[in-house]
Amino acid sequence: MAWTIDYEGGPGIIVTTYRGTSNVHDLRDATTAAIALGKTHESWRFLTDASEGTFDVAPIALLNLPAKQYPAEGADRRSRLALLLPSAAKDRALARFYETVCLNRGWLAQSFDDRDEARGWLLEDAGS
Repeated sequence: MAWTIDYEGGPGIIVTTYRGTSNVHDLRDATTAAIALGKTHESWRFLTDASEGTFDVAPIALLNLPAKQYPAEGADRRSRLALLLPSAAKDRALARFYETVCLNRGWLAQSFDDRDEARGWLLEDAGS
């Protein structure tokens, strides 16, 4: 398994971390686990750390996450999705595509190079 899921209880952030190479099955499984953990903790702040990952996936797989899997698994539309970008150019392009697809499908997503900036953005709405 090239991914892990953690819950940061203080700020209420679900963190998915990718290391090594992930395929479409990894993305689907990690998404299912993250949404389930979000429901358990009633948290809709998600940080995806892809900074140490590489991705062997077709763009259609990234399209299907927000277009089909998020709604099918009951993800809340109030979710905030922060993405720490991978370092390789090919993977950064896939990550930016994913960000655009999320936004086009009505999900609030933003990509970052800095973890602290990503966390700050996730917590912007914490008081509301």
